[in-house]
Amino acid sequence: MASSKICKVDGCGKPIRAREWCTAHYSRWHRTGEISLTQKQSEKGEVQRWVDEHLHFEGEGCLWWPFARNNHGYAVMGAAGKTHRAHRIICRMVNGDPPTKGKWDAAHECGNGHLACVHPRHLFWKTRQQNLMDRIKHGTDNRGEKHPLAKLTEENVREIRTSAGHIGHGDMAAKYEVTQATIRDIRRRKTWGWLV
Repeated sequence: MASSKICKVDGCGKPIRAREWCTAHYSRWHRTGEISLTQKQSEKGEVQRWVDEHLHFEGEGCLWWPFARNNHGYAVMGAAGKTHRAHRIICRMVNGDPPTKGKWDAAHECGNGHLACVHPRHLFWKTRQQNLMDRIKHGTDNRGEKHPLAKLTEENVREIRTSAGHIGHGDMAAKYEVTQATIRDIRRRKTWGWLV
């Protein structure tokens, strides 16, 4: 049965998931450890006026989006009847269209996109691979034990690799409650390949 209680963030109105917050606000708290109990409600045209006023922002540090965010913390805004990530729209306004066809990310030089930075001077078009490398550099990637669904730690993976030839896939899989295929992929470096 669905909960009849609503999120305690003022003006949210969505059903509670945990800690008296909806899924979006709970996810933000879980990711950042912070949450505002007030949510800025925008009037018609207010978001676009804010973007226009801050398009040539020169301040130091990040420029934080004061409006809606998605479940991952990224700034969102409506355009042409759809919800879009605000930093992509701002990146296009500042830098023009992506250089070529294909997958291009509006990447954050500061590494704070997940915290809703929309500073125009922090946004650049980068390939998906370049953006993923930036996430590693900034420490905002979710590979390995940072991934919310990870069952193994780096220490576990090292033990699985050093036990190869001594302990079979089945025994290691049982020990860590994963599949034999998981153990095999770790030992062959198909997964966790970046871990030394």
